Amino acid sequence: MRRFNPYCSLALAALSILTLGIDGARAESVKEVFEKYNLIGTWAWDCSKPPSRSNWYFVNRVMDADHVQRDFMKSATERGWYAVLAEATPVGPIEVHVAGTRDGRPVEGTWRVEQNRMTQLAATQDGKKVIENGRLVANGQSVGILNKCGAR
Repeated sequence: MRRFNPYCSLALAALSILTLGIDGARAESVKEVFEKYNLIGTWAWDCSKPPSRSNWYFVNRVMDADHVQRDFMKSATERGWYAVLAEATPVGPIEVHVAGTRDGRPVEGTWRVEQNRMTQLAATQDGKKVIENGRLVANGQSVGILNKCGAR
């Protein structure tokens, strides 16, 4: 007959608590992550100038708790494209990984966010890298730093 081992019982109890704690943890919604990192609003290279080919503008707005729309503006009234982001995961204190669709095709990226400034470190569109290490893969040009317009 086997003897009861109290250490084994304690280990199993601790493992059960840890497992329940992990499974019971609720991930933050896309809206919550965007709010936490202050990503809702208008972003541009130069907020004092209008959107153009030489002055990128993005507008991030909440659709619902699980979706944020990101508009790329060609001009003050013309949208170039939009993406619907359905995933936003904190990577660290100043980085966020996002994923969703653009024109019905998958997109994802990693953004660095610091005090009303952000830059895209990496991005893929339809499985192809378009930004790597903060540079456009096509020509090696830096994507630059976007500033939050109207930030105080």
